[in-house]
Amino acid sequence: MMRLPIWVALLLSIPAWAQQPPALNSPSYTQNSIVHAATNRPGKLAPNSIATIYGKGLATATMAAGAKELITGFLPSVYPGSCTSVFIDNISAPLLFVSPGQVNFIVPANLRPGVRVLKVFCDSITGPKVEVELLDAVPGLFQSDPSTVIATHANGELCTLEKPARPGEVIILYAAGLGQTAPASITGFLAVKAAGIERQADFQVLLNRRPLAKEAIFYAGVAPGFAGLYQINVRLPIDFQTPLEIQIKVGEETSPEGLFTPASTIP
Repeated sequence: MMRLPIWVALLLSIPAWAQQPPALNSPSYTQNSIVHAATNRPGKLAPNSIATIYGKGLATATMAAGAKELITGFLPSVYPGSCTSVFIDNISAPLLFVSPGQVNFIVPANLRPGVRVLKVFCDSITGPKVEVELLDAVPGLFQSDPSTVIATHANGELCTLEKPARPGEVIILYAAGLGQTAPASITGFLAVKAAGIERQADFQVLLNRRPLAKEAIFYAGVAPGFAGLYQINVRLPIDFQTPLEIQIKVGEETSPEGLFTPASTIP
């Protein structure tokens, strides 16, 4: 299991560059303020994906998953002391973080592709009904800033300018939106063991827009100890060029371009 700082940075998905100021009003949000938590972009989502709602009056308190959830292995649909609950097609969504201006939640894993209706409740007050479109997979890599992918060395240390990824090294990427797994993920429960994504056959990692060899992708599936979070273990080629742009792809859906990981061509 990763250290608590990684839990905060990845599972809660609250990058400083994406935060919104809090507000205390009745629930107010729009279709465009519901975003993929990894990319911070509005649009399509996937089952078992971490998503974020920005708005006003979303909660009466700021609360987040922490030690209790790590111990119990389960995420609540409502935090005691907070009014917030999120429903998609009347199915309650597990919550990672709630505040007046932002809510992070898990799209229920048992939902299937199609147009769904999302609502936020604060006590007895209901926000607007908003349509969200679900696909099998909508891949996105978590970022530490608008241009940098979060990646770690095999020992769990972050890849940084001081400790960059190097040729032939195994690194770990963190993603959301990779869809169903085998065995299937259970909504709200932290993964207790590895489970690969169902769509392994059409999953790709792109380095500088070129597919990485399949044999260099060791694992693409849920991150044990987390919910809605996926990890991808890859071995870098010995001849990559810098800057090292990284994307992931499932079928026709590709993560945003223009994202890089600190890397050095010196072994």
